[in-house]
Amino acid sequence: MKTLFSFSIVVLLTVSSINAQSSDWGEGAKDFYDQWSDDYRPWIELNYGAGNLKQNDYSGFFQPVGQAQIKLGYSSITADEDNILDENTDFIFFSMLSDRYKLSTPSGNDARSDSWQLGFGFRNGFGYDVGSFSISPYNQRGAIWSMLDVTDHYYRDVIDNPGDRLDPESGDFSAEANMLNRYDGTFRFGLMQEAGINFYVSQFIGFGVGYEFNTIFPRVLFWKAGASLLLHEVAQGSVTYFIQEIMDSSPTAGPIVYFLLKNGLSYAYYSLTKKYSNWPFNTETPITYETLKFNISFAF
Repeated sequence: MKTLFSFSIVVLLTVSSINAQSSDWGEGAKDFYDQWSDDYRPWIELNYGAGNLKQNDYSGFFQPVGQAQIKLGYSSITADEDNILDENTDFIFFSMLSDRYKLSTPSGNDARSDSWQLGFGFRNGFGYDVGSFSISPYNQRGAIWSMLDVTDHYYRDVIDNPGDRLDPESGDFSAEANMLNRYDGTFRFGLMQEAGINFYVSQFIGFGVGYEFNTIFPRVLFWKAGASLLLHEVAQGSVTYFIQEIMDSSPTAGPIVYFLLKNGLSYAYYSLTKKYSNWPFNTETPITYETLKFNISFAF
């Protein structure tokens, strides 16, 4: 675990440095952003969302879940003479996902679940200062540790009494019992990614909407996981370089192209890992979360 944690810190901090945009924008910042410095400010974000837990090889279904999340970190937003914003944020976060937190009442026999999550990440994006408010589309990535607790009585029985769920042909525990048992009550490592748009109504307060998609590994195969993540981040770094070239020649188009290309690549990678957790290697199928979220953030 120490090796994995150290590896995650080194890779993600390196990647954050590669993907962070240059903050050398000149002296032309306008409107309320002309008071922002190049220094990172303390930052808090509160999130609420609704989503789904899935596993591609799982024949059953889980109840939809609600998410409560808090992020703590440091954020820097600067603007240039063309009123193009550059946003860079580094943070830690804590989340609780449960069917108890969703707006509707759980129904049917689908499995109920609770999940505690903690991790760290970085957010980068370009945006527009339009005068009375500002818009900042972003791409977000990070590492996550997640502990799943299955609470539905039927699926709880699958875990607690796997002998009652033997496969009639092989005599072994069912695939469902094995899958749930591997995740239940233990912390598992994974990757967190998010695409979103923030709206800043002052230099201190912002609102936003995001779509978070997480991959939770059943186990970590260090070299395969590292190679898979490195492949993704090399691709992300190449896209960042290409977008910076666009920003130099057409700054107005840059934020939109950044949002589409960076998040398109993130979601494509996530989609590939739904089947093989360490794509392109033939590895186990992970559990995934997809959550639509709304947030309010404060900079100090």
